[in-house]
Amino acid sequence: MLTVTTEAAQYLKTALVGVREPENACFRLRLGQKGPDLALDHTRPGDETIEHDGEVLLALEPSVSQQVAESTLEYSDEKARLVLAVNG
Repeated sequence: MLTVTTEAAQYLKTALVGVREPENACFRLRLGQKGPDLALDHTRPGDETIEHDGEVLLALEPSVSQQVAESTLEYSDEKARLVLAVNG
């Protein structure tokens, strides 16, 4: 399962403040040719979800969930962005 640091969760939660569309918005983590990508979306049946303080922040399709299972999503103060780090 993807690990999300507290700092990364806070960053995502702050980014969702005020978002009204789509209903029950969260971010969807996708893996593209240039690496991980986040887009506003909503949960779908079969998704793995990552919650923080009872709020869904991330949705992952099963195939993406498997690919990032040993990774950590963290917030980098130095880069002022989210970073997906592979554990191990």
